[in-house]
Amino acid sequence: MALNWTKHDLPTRQEKEAAAKKQQEHEQLPDRVAEMEDALCEQDAANEERLAAIETALCELDAALNKE
Repeated sequence: MALNWTKHDLPTRQEKEAAAKKQQEHEQLPDRVAEMEDALCEQDAANEERLAAIETALCELDAALNKE
């Protein structure tokens, strides 16, 4: 029982590199997701601070207008 291998049965260097790149990208996905979640949390915190500043300013303006 002999096996006949042809040149086309083995992956080319380009195919191996593409597969390795795809595997590396797949392995990096959890890190990317974590980075995106961190960035979104930072944006949320910054937005909350801005909103609090706006609410404070509106309350101060309302108080100033109602004194008159």
